[in-house]
Amino acid sequence: LGAFAQTLMLLGYPDQARRVARDAVERAEASGFVYDRIWALFQSAELAMYLEQREPAWRQARAAAELAERHGFPFWATAAGGIIGWAELWPVRAELAAPSKAGPKAGVESHLRRASDTARHQQARWWELRALDSWARLCDPAPSELHAAFEPLLATWHEGADLELLSRARK
Repeated sequence: LGAFAQTLMLLGYPDQARRVARDAVERAEASGFVYDRIWALFQSAELAMYLEQREPAWRQARAAAELAERHGFPFWATAAGGIIGWAELWPVRAELAAPSKAGPKAGVESHLRRASDTARHQQARWWELRALDSWARLCDPAPSELHAAFEPLLATWHEGADLELLSRARK
């Protein structure tokens, strides 16, 4: 279920993905198997990280890391630690995302367009949306370009109204 939640997220169904991830954690808790609990918590934390939900990502990853450490699964403790680290890194991320006054934006734009084209080809709508969001923030495109890029993707998006990324895209 955890892997299925990831698939749903990539396909652009964040609400369904969150429901499936919650179900995975509930089932793992009910199973009584520690490894199942660690796996489900890690998958849920990873999903929250992809959805840029810092607090739920941190909470789930911390729970996975604690269980993994307590029961001798060092790989999962380390993997969950990466998600925990990603949740303090927000200030660094903001600095890195700020447009630089030095250097051309053409290279940045080229990479982001390639990322969005690749994601579209793979039908990974979430990654396409993230690439377009980065392009919009870092490359300062004309409003008509923004509309042309976002409109076809947003027309197919029916979930995740509470997500910051979608709110920015719809502005």
